[in-house]
Amino acid sequence: MKLVKAKDLSASSNDKNKAILAQINRPLKPLCPNPKKKAEAINARFFAKDGSMLIDDNVEIKVKEVAVKDRFGAHVDISSEVAPFRNPALCVTVHNKTGKMLFIDLGNSFFTRCGQSFSYYNPTSTSTSHTTGSGASLNLGAAAGALGISGAGATLASGITIGAGSSDGSTTTVYNKRVITLLPDATYTFPLTRLFAAVDEVIVPGIRHKYWVDPFWDKYGDQCAFNFEKKKVYVGNQLTYLPEQSPISFGFTITYSPFEDLRTSNALQSNFYLGEITGLENRQTTYSPDTDFINLLWFVSQVESSKSWPYFPVF
Repeated sequence: MKLVKAKDLSASSNDKNKAILAQINRPLKPLCPNPKKKAEAINARFFAKDGSMLIDDNVEIKVKEVAVKDRFGAHVDISSEVAPFRNPALCVTVHNKTGKMLFIDLGNSFFTRCGQSFSYYNPTSTSTSHTTGSGASLNLGAAAGALGISGAGATLASGITIGAGSSDGSTTTVYNKRVITLLPDATYTFPLTRLFAAVDEVIVPGIRHKYWVDPFWDKYGDQCAFNFEKKKVYVGNQLTYLPEQSPISFGFTITYSPFEDLRTSNALQSNFYLGEITGLENRQTTYSPDTDFINLLWFVSQVESSKSWPYFPVF
């Protein structure tokens, strides 16, 4: 597997990658701050780290944040200047720019969050049984010949995947595929990944995820809360963090190959960090109405001030 670097790109692809990163990292100027009014919410922005790769000569990767509306996974795009108090999730897509088929290797494609890695490949199976039956099991390194598998599957038997199933009239087993075929000019969307947790807990010191319930309206949802000591953030002012200071980071590695057997493959890796916090009044933005929010990675969070759990660092 080859990790794609800027030097591996054509001039046009390199220029476009730089342009995309510049859009994500572009500065936003808030309206005049109000140093006397404590913020009730914040706008948290993520920036791309140096060396992040979102495009090469074959594929283009896009990432946007969506707001998870409830514990059942319903979501809405964060696409305007006013975002809800929600638990953000990442929607990652990969587009095949070429005129030939490409193959996405889910087993070597990962989402990372605060030092933890999560594979996009979930090697589970679904079986339906009536009486008795037999079938090829999920490949864990068995020889292809022993399973009677030919073609592309034979080269995958060393442990990559076999999306196989068999039925004798009584049992059918279907395995999740590790290799996804991406047709020319087609786009594959990876499963939504919550940026934070899906349960009530402290994510990192100073940030927690929690559920809320409105008994009057019989509604519930979930959101993130930042805990600042004595609410040391005011409407319109900004707190900035360098990559090495940031308590929150995430990233992803997307691996693809021009060959179905994955004998050679390319991996594009991008990393992001929480670099800016802007104080908000309620959930309203403090940016000018004509601000362009396209290709920004951001979400809105509640502000708290509680001694019962750690404070978020302010530099």
